[in-house]
Amino acid sequence: PLGGGFVIVPLDAKRCRMTNFMVADIKGWIPRSVLEMTLGNALFKFYDESFPKWLENPVNTDHELAKVYVSQRFGETTITSKEQKDKEDGCEKKASDNKANTSSATTSTPPDIFSETHLADLHPDQKEWVKMGQRSMKALLRELESNEGDWQEKQADGSTRVLSGNIPGVGYKAFKGMGLIQASPTRLFNLIFDAELTSEWDTNKKVYKIVDVMGPQFDVVYVQTNKIGPISSRDQCKVRVWQRYKGGFAVASCSVNVKDYKPASGVVRAVTAPGDGLILLPVKGRPGVTSMTNLMVSDIKGWVPRSVVDMTVGGAILKFYKETLPKTLQKYQSTISEESAREYVSCLLRRKHNNR
Repeated sequence: PLGGGFVIVPLDAKRCRMTNFMVADIKGWIPRSVLEMTLGNALFKFYDESFPKWLENPVNTDHELAKVYVSQRFGETTITSKEQKDKEDGCEKKASDNKANTSSATTSTPPDIFSETHLADLHPDQKEWVKMGQRSMKALLRELESNEGDWQEKQADGSTRVLSGNIPGVGYKAFKGMGLIQASPTRLFNLIFDAELTSEWDTNKKVYKIVDVMGPQFDVVYVQTNKIGPISSRDQCKVRVWQRYKGGFAVASCSVNVKDYKPASGVVRAVTAPGDGLILLPVKGRPGVTSMTNLMVSDIKGWVPRSVVDMTVGGAILKFYKETLPKTLQKYQSTISEESAREYVSCLLRRKHNNR
Protein backbone atom coordinates (compact mmCIF):
# COMPACT_ATOMS: atom_id res chain seq x y z
CA PRO A 1 0.00 0.00 0.00
CA LEU A 2 0.94 3.67 -0.11
CA GLY A 3 3.30 5.07 2.52
CA GLY A 4 6.41 2.92 2.08
CA GLY A 5 9.78 4.61 1.67
CA PHE A 6 12.46 6.40 3.63
CA VAL A 7 13.43 9.88 4.82
CA ILE A 8 17.00 11.13 5.35
CA VAL A 9 17.42 14.28 7.46
CA PRO A 10 20.83 15.95 8.05
CA LEU A 11 21.90 16.41 11.68
CA ASP A 12 25.26 18.06 11.01
CA ALA A 13 28.05 18.01 8.41
CA LYS A 14 28.81 14.30 8.96
CA ARG A 15 25.66 12.72 10.41
CA CYS A 16 22.08 12.17 9.38
CA ARG A 17 18.95 10.49 10.69
CA MET A 18 17.38 7.88 8.44
CA THR A 19 13.82 6.65 8.94
CA ASN A 20 12.27 4.05 6.69
CA PHE A 21 8.74 2.72 6.53
CA MET A 22 8.12 -0.81 5.32
CA VAL A 23 4.45 -1.05 4.42
CA ALA A 24 4.50 -4.32 2.48
CA ASP A 25 2.15 -7.29 2.72
CA ILE A 26 4.36 -10.25 1.82
CA LYS A 27 1.31 -12.59 1.61
CA GLY A 28 1.51 -16.34 2.19
CA TRP A 29 0.85 -18.27 5.40
CA ILE A 30 3.73 -17.18 7.63
CA PRO A 31 2.59 -16.62 11.24
CA ARG A 32 2.52 -12.96 12.18
CA SER A 33 4.86 -13.51 15.15
CA VAL A 34 7.52 -15.10 12.89
CA LEU A 35 7.10 -12.35 10.33
CA GLU A 36 7.57 -9.57 12.89
CA MET A 37 10.68 -11.17 14.35
CA THR A 38 12.24 -11.89 10.94
CA LEU A 39 11.61 -8.47 9.39
CA GLY A 40 12.54 -6.68 12.61
CA ASN A 41 15.88 -8.50 12.72
CA ALA A 42 16.48 -7.78 9.03
CA LEU A 43 15.88 -4.05 9.50
CA PHE A 44 18.09 -3.96 12.57
CA LYS A 45 20.89 -5.76 10.69
CA PHE A 46 20.56 -3.29 7.81
CA TYR A 47 21.10 -0.32 10.13
CA ASP A 48 23.62 -1.91 12.48
CA GLU A 49 25.76 -4.01 10.10
CA SER A 50 25.07 -3.90 6.36
CA PHE A 51 24.93 -0.15 5.80
CA PRO A 52 27.85 0.76 8.12
CA LYS A 53 29.99 -1.90 6.42
CA TRP A 54 29.12 -0.49 2.99
CA LEU A 55 30.06 3.01 4.17
CA GLU A 56 33.52 1.80 5.27
CA ASN A 57 34.59 1.75 1.62
CA PRO A 58 35.68 5.31 0.68
CA VAL A 59 34.60 4.65 -2.91
CA ASN A 60 31.00 4.61 -1.67
CA THR A 61 31.30 7.80 0.37
CA ASP A 62 32.88 10.29 -2.04
CA HIS A 63 30.80 13.35 -1.15
CA GLU A 64 31.51 15.29 -4.33
CA LEU A 65 30.69 12.43 -6.70
CA ALA A 66 27.54 11.72 -4.68
CA LYS A 67 26.41 15.32 -5.28
CA VAL A 68 27.05 14.90 -9.00
CA TYR A 69 24.96 11.71 -8.95
CA VAL A 70 22.02 13.50 -7.28
CA SER A 71 22.41 16.52 -9.53
CA GLN A 72 22.34 14.50 -12.74
CA ARG A 73 19.24 12.57 -11.77
CA PHE A 74 17.11 14.98 -9.77
CA GLY A 75 18.38 18.49 -10.48
CA GLU A 76 20.47 20.95 -8.49
CA THR A 77 17.57 22.18 -6.32
CA THR A 78 17.24 18.84 -4.55
CA ILE A 79 20.85 18.70 -3.38
CA THR A 80 20.89 21.47 -0.83
CA SER A 81 19.33 24.82 -0.03
CA LYS A 82 20.65 28.03 -1.53
CA GLU A 83 22.03 29.07 1.85
CA GLN A 84 23.99 25.83 2.14
CA LYS A 85 25.24 26.10 -1.42
CA ASP A 86 26.51 29.61 -0.78
CA LYS A 87 28.59 28.28 2.11
CA GLU A 88 30.03 25.29 0.27
CA ASP A 89 33.22 25.50 -1.77
CA GLY A 90 33.06 22.03 -3.33
CA CYS A 91 32.14 20.95 -6.82
CA GLU A 92 29.59 23.73 -7.36
CA LYS A 93 32.36 26.35 -7.38
CA LYS A 94 34.42 24.16 -9.69
CA ALA A 95 31.49 23.86 -12.05
CA SER A 96 30.84 27.60 -12.12
CA ASP A 97 34.51 28.22 -12.85
CA ASN A 98 34.40 25.70 -15.68
CA LYS A 99 31.15 27.10 -17.05
CA ALA A 100 32.96 30.29 -17.94
CA ASN A 101 34.97 28.26 -20.45
CA THR A 102 33.01 27.78 -23.65
CA SER A 103 35.00 24.73 -24.76
CA SER A 104 35.10 21.37 -23.01
CA ALA A 105 38.81 21.34 -23.75
CA THR A 106 39.33 24.00 -21.10
CA THR A 107 38.22 21.76 -18.22
CA SER A 108 40.70 21.72 -15.34
CA THR A 109 43.98 20.18 -16.42
CA PRO A 110 44.92 17.03 -14.49
CA PRO A 111 48.47 16.44 -13.32
CA ASP A 112 50.89 14.41 -15.41
CA ILE A 113 49.94 10.75 -14.93
CA PHE A 114 53.57 9.69 -15.30
CA SER A 115 54.74 11.82 -12.37
CA GLU A 116 56.19 9.91 -9.43
CA THR A 117 53.91 11.92 -7.11
CA HIS A 118 51.18 9.44 -8.02
CA LEU A 119 53.03 6.80 -6.00
CA ALA A 120 53.28 8.79 -2.78
CA ASP A 121 51.51 7.31 0.25
CA LEU A 122 50.16 4.34 -1.69
CA HIS A 123 50.02 0.71 -0.60
CA PRO A 124 52.50 -1.53 -2.50
CA ASP A 125 49.63 -3.14 -4.43
CA GLN A 126 48.30 0.28 -5.39
CA LYS A 127 51.74 1.41 -6.53
CA GLU A 128 51.95 -1.63 -8.81
CA TRP A 129 48.50 -0.93 -10.25
CA VAL A 130 49.43 2.70 -10.96
CA LYS A 131 52.58 1.57 -12.77
CA MET A 132 50.51 -0.88 -14.83
CA GLY A 133 48.11 1.93 -15.70
CA GLN A 134 50.97 4.17 -16.79
CA ARG A 135 52.36 1.36 -18.92
CA SER A 136 48.97 0.80 -20.53
CA MET A 137 48.53 4.49 -21.36
CA LYS A 138 51.96 4.59 -23.03
CA ALA A 139 51.13 1.50 -25.09
CA LEU A 140 47.70 2.85 -26.08
CA LEU A 141 48.97 6.23 -27.29
CA ARG A 142 51.96 4.66 -29.03
CA GLU A 143 49.70 2.29 -30.97
CA LEU A 144 47.04 4.85 -31.89
CA GLU A 145 49.56 7.51 -32.90
CA SER A 146 51.79 5.24 -34.98
CA ASN A 147 49.21 4.28 -37.64
CA GLU A 148 51.33 1.21 -38.30
CA GLY A 149 50.64 -2.51 -38.12
CA ASP A 150 48.72 -5.00 -40.23
CA TRP A 151 45.22 -3.87 -39.37
CA GLN A 152 42.51 -5.37 -41.56
CA GLU A 153 38.94 -4.12 -41.81
CA LYS A 154 36.44 -6.67 -40.50
CA GLN A 155 33.20 -4.71 -40.54
CA ALA A 156 32.09 -1.22 -41.56
CA ASP A 157 28.97 0.92 -41.60
CA GLY A 158 29.25 4.50 -42.83
CA SER A 159 31.99 6.30 -40.90
CA THR A 160 32.27 3.46 -38.38
CA ARG A 161 34.93 0.82 -38.91
CA VAL A 162 36.05 -2.26 -36.98
CA LEU A 163 39.53 -3.60 -37.63
CA SER A 164 41.57 -6.55 -36.37
CA GLY A 165 45.35 -6.73 -36.18
CA ASN A 166 48.48 -7.47 -34.21
CA ILE A 167 50.10 -5.33 -31.50
CA PRO A 168 53.80 -5.75 -30.59
CA GLY A 169 54.21 -7.96 -27.53
CA VAL A 170 50.65 -9.34 -27.70
CA GLY A 171 50.24 -12.90 -28.93
CA TYR A 172 46.63 -12.66 -30.08
CA LYS A 173 44.54 -10.44 -32.33
CA ALA A 174 43.43 -7.05 -31.06
CA PHE A 175 40.40 -5.08 -32.24
CA LYS A 176 40.15 -1.41 -33.12
CA GLY A 177 36.89 0.52 -33.43
CA MET A 178 36.69 3.94 -35.11
CA GLY A 179 33.75 6.27 -35.61
CA LEU A 180 32.06 9.63 -35.08
CA ILE A 181 29.70 10.09 -32.13
CA GLN A 182 27.14 12.91 -31.82
CA ALA A 183 28.30 14.17 -28.42
CA SER A 184 31.13 16.26 -27.04
CA PRO A 185 34.24 14.46 -25.73
CA THR A 186 33.39 15.57 -22.18
CA ARG A 187 29.83 14.18 -22.23
CA LEU A 188 31.04 10.95 -23.80
CA PHE A 189 33.82 10.60 -21.22
CA ASN A 190 31.31 11.11 -18.39
CA LEU A 191 29.00 8.46 -19.85
CA ILE A 192 31.73 5.86 -20.37
CA PHE A 193 34.03 6.44 -17.39
CA ASP A 194 31.36 6.78 -14.69
CA ALA A 195 31.25 3.16 -13.47
CA GLU A 196 27.84 3.51 -11.84
CA LEU A 197 26.33 4.95 -15.01
CA THR A 198 27.99 2.28 -17.14
CA SER A 199 26.53 -0.47 -14.98
CA GLU A 200 23.08 0.99 -15.73
CA TRP A 201 23.24 1.21 -19.52
CA ASP A 202 25.88 -1.25 -20.78
CA THR A 203 23.98 -4.52 -21.19
CA ASN A 204 27.22 -6.37 -22.02
CA LYS A 205 28.34 -5.93 -18.40
CA LYS A 206 26.72 -7.94 -15.61
CA VAL A 207 28.93 -6.35 -12.94
CA TYR A 208 30.98 -3.17 -13.27
CA LYS A 209 32.14 -1.52 -10.08
CA ILE A 210 35.07 0.42 -8.64
CA VAL A 211 36.94 -1.61 -6.01
CA ASP A 212 39.84 0.76 -5.27
CA VAL A 213 40.92 4.33 -5.99
CA MET A 214 44.51 5.57 -6.27
CA GLY A 215 43.88 9.29 -6.65
CA PRO A 216 42.20 11.51 -9.26
CA GLN A 217 43.14 9.57 -12.39
CA PHE A 218 43.67 5.97 -11.31
CA ASP A 219 41.23 3.35 -10.06
CA VAL A 220 40.58 -0.39 -10.24
CA VAL A 221 37.31 -1.89 -11.44
CA TYR A 222 35.89 -5.39 -11.32
CA VAL A 223 34.19 -6.38 -14.57
CA GLN A 224 31.98 -9.39 -15.25
CA THR A 225 30.36 -9.64 -18.67
CA ASN A 226 27.11 -11.22 -19.71
CA LYS A 227 27.08 -13.97 -22.30
CA ILE A 228 27.64 -12.49 -25.77
CA GLY A 229 26.54 -14.88 -28.51
CA PRO A 230 28.58 -18.09 -28.15
CA ILE A 231 31.03 -16.44 -25.72
CA SER A 232 30.13 -17.21 -22.11
CA SER A 233 30.56 -14.81 -19.18
CA ARG A 234 34.10 -13.48 -18.50
CA ASP A 235 35.49 -11.50 -15.58
CA GLN A 236 38.65 -9.65 -14.56
CA CYS A 237 39.97 -6.75 -12.48
CA LYS A 238 41.35 -3.82 -14.47
CA VAL A 239 43.25 -0.69 -13.57
CA ARG A 240 41.89 2.40 -15.34
CA VAL A 241 43.74 5.65 -15.96
CA TRP A 242 42.56 8.78 -17.74
CA GLN A 243 44.16 12.01 -18.91
CA ARG A 244 43.37 15.02 -21.07
CA TYR A 245 44.59 14.46 -24.63
CA LYS A 246 44.57 16.82 -27.63
CA GLY A 247 41.48 18.70 -26.43
CA GLY A 248 39.69 15.47 -25.48
CA PHE A 249 40.41 12.45 -23.33
CA ALA A 250 42.45 9.25 -23.33
CA VAL A 251 41.47 6.29 -21.15
CA ALA A 252 43.68 3.21 -20.78
CA SER A 253 43.25 -0.03 -18.87
CA CYS A 254 44.76 -3.48 -18.35
CA SER A 255 44.34 -6.49 -16.07
CA VAL A 256 45.69 -6.43 -12.52
CA ASN A 257 45.63 -8.98 -9.73
CA VAL A 258 43.37 -8.08 -6.78
CA LYS A 259 43.54 -10.67 -4.01
CA ASP A 260 39.93 -10.20 -2.91
CA TYR A 261 38.56 -10.84 -6.41
CA LYS A 262 39.14 -14.40 -7.52
CA PRO A 263 37.44 -15.71 -10.70
CA ALA A 264 33.70 -15.98 -10.14
CA SER A 265 32.14 -19.43 -10.12
CA GLY A 266 31.27 -20.62 -13.62
CA VAL A 267 33.00 -17.62 -15.21
CA VAL A 268 36.16 -17.63 -17.35
CA ARG A 269 38.90 -15.23 -16.19
CA ALA A 270 39.91 -13.01 -19.14
CA VAL A 271 43.17 -11.07 -19.45
CA THR A 272 43.66 -7.59 -20.91
CA ALA A 273 47.15 -6.57 -21.97
CA PRO A 274 48.54 -3.02 -21.60
CA GLY A 275 47.35 -0.83 -24.47
CA ASP A 276 43.62 -1.40 -24.08
CA GLY A 277 41.51 1.77 -23.98
CA LEU A 278 40.07 4.60 -26.03
CA ILE A 279 40.61 8.20 -27.12
CA LEU A 280 37.91 10.84 -27.53
CA LEU A 281 38.86 13.80 -29.70
CA PRO A 282 36.88 16.88 -30.78
CA VAL A 283 36.24 17.19 -34.52
CA LYS A 284 37.44 20.48 -35.96
CA GLY A 285 34.60 22.57 -37.31
CA ARG A 286 31.93 20.25 -35.88
CA PRO A 287 31.03 21.25 -32.31
CA GLY A 288 29.37 18.48 -30.34
CA VAL A 289 30.91 15.69 -32.41
CA THR A 290 33.60 13.32 -31.13
CA SER A 291 36.01 11.14 -33.04
CA MET A 292 36.20 7.99 -30.95
CA THR A 293 38.81 5.26 -31.36
CA ASN A 294 38.95 2.30 -29.02
CA LEU A 295 41.47 -0.50 -28.79
CA MET A 296 40.39 -3.86 -27.37
CA VAL A 297 43.41 -5.90 -26.32
CA SER A 298 41.69 -8.65 -24.34
CA ASP A 299 42.37 -12.36 -24.42
CA ILE A 300 38.97 -13.83 -23.61
CA LYS A 301 40.47 -17.28 -22.97
CA GLY A 302 38.32 -20.41 -23.21
CA TRP A 303 37.84 -22.63 -26.25
CA VAL A 304 35.91 -20.41 -28.65
CA PRO A 305 37.33 -20.68 -32.22
CA ARG A 306 39.15 -17.55 -33.36
CA SER A 307 36.85 -17.10 -36.37
CA VAL A 308 33.85 -17.04 -34.03
CA VAL A 309 35.59 -14.56 -31.72
CA ASP A 310 36.38 -12.25 -34.65
CA MET A 311 32.78 -12.26 -35.86
CA THR A 312 31.19 -11.93 -32.42
CA VAL A 313 33.49 -9.26 -30.99
CA GLY A 314 33.59 -7.30 -34.24
CA GLY A 315 29.79 -7.26 -34.39
CA ALA A 316 29.55 -6.19 -30.74
CA ILE A 317 31.92 -3.25 -31.32
CA LEU A 318 30.01 -2.11 -34.41
CA LYS A 319 26.71 -2.31 -32.51
CA PHE A 320 28.27 -0.31 -29.64
CA TYR A 321 29.12 2.56 -32.01
CA LYS A 322 26.02 2.51 -34.19
CA GLU A 323 23.25 1.63 -31.73
CA THR A 324 24.22 1.46 -28.05
CA LEU A 325 26.02 4.80 -27.67
CA PRO A 326 23.52 6.91 -29.70
CA LYS A 327 20.53 5.44 -27.82
CA THR A 328 22.23 5.84 -24.45
CA LEU A 329 23.24 9.45 -25.13
CA GLN A 330 19.65 10.18 -26.08
CA LYS A 331 18.41 8.54 -22.88
CA TYR A 332 20.73 10.63 -20.69
CA GLN A 333 20.43 13.84 -22.72
CA SER A 334 18.66 15.71 -19.95
CA THR A 335 20.85 14.40 -17.11
CA ILE A 336 24.34 14.53 -18.63
CA SER A 337 24.65 18.08 -19.90
CA GLU A 338 27.89 19.72 -20.96
CA GLU A 339 28.00 21.58 -17.64
CA SER A 340 27.34 18.51 -15.47
CA ALA A 341 29.91 16.51 -17.44
CA ARG A 342 32.55 19.19 -16.76
CA GLU A 343 31.51 19.08 -13.12
CA TYR A 344 32.03 15.31 -13.12
CA VAL A 345 35.58 15.75 -14.44
CA SER A 346 36.29 18.39 -11.81
CA CYS A 347 35.06 16.03 -9.09
CA LEU A 348 37.30 13.25 -10.38
CA LEU A 349 40.24 15.61 -9.91
CA ARG A 350 39.31 15.87 -6.23
CA ARG A 351 39.38 12.12 -5.59
CA LYS A 352 41.75 10.87 -2.92
CA HIS A 353 43.40 7.49 -2.80
CA ASN A 354 41.97 4.77 -0.57
CA ASN A 355 43.98 3.93 2.54
CA ARG A 356 44.80 0.23 2.72
